Amino acid sequence: MRTLTLMRHAKSDWTASAPGEPPLPDKDRPLSRRGKRDAPLMATWMAANGLDPDLIICSTAVRTRQTLALTKKTIDCERQNIQQREDLYLARSDDLIELARSIPDDIRHLMMLGHNPGLRDAAIMLIGAGDVELRRALSSKLPTAGVVVIDFAFDQWRSISPGSGTLRIFMAPKRLVDRVGSRVTDENG
Repeated sequence: MRTLTLMRHAKSDWTASAPGEPPLPDKDRPLSRRGKRDAPLMATWMAANGLDPDLIICSTAVRTRQTLALTKKTIDCERQNIQQREDLYLARSDDLIELARSIPDDIRHLMMLGHNPGLRDAAIMLIGAGDVELRRALSSKLPTAGVVVIDFAFDQWRSISPGSGTLRIFMAPKRLVDRVGSRVTDENG
């Protein structure tokens, strides 16, 4: 079995430029206050659910690197198992799938930290089974700091193909907060 976790960067700050300065280039946008809150929230949830990748591949954009810095404090991934790759910045779905297919087979759990629309489109292409409601929600939107976990029933990364994965988890900060809030409401009557 192989597991692919796709995580979109946390919310970025579109107003990060100094007053009177031109806007920052897209690749240089940092996380917003909300992004700095959501990334550790999702990392804590990932750790609680045993999502500890063997390898994390991260885009070189500022917002993805900042998301990674806030995430890796919580999940169990050794520093030598993190790669920052320029080709993940705004990568298309086909490129992401080809990258996953090239991963050495000793890596059982791969996490890619990148951008939409490529991440969402790759997830939709790869998923052939799993919870229908979660699949519908994902096809609508992969929000910032959203996490998609796809399982593949093979021993080699090169075997993955469109429709060959099973959606195990789709979680986003708002869904996580709503879930916790509804549990608190249920418990309090």
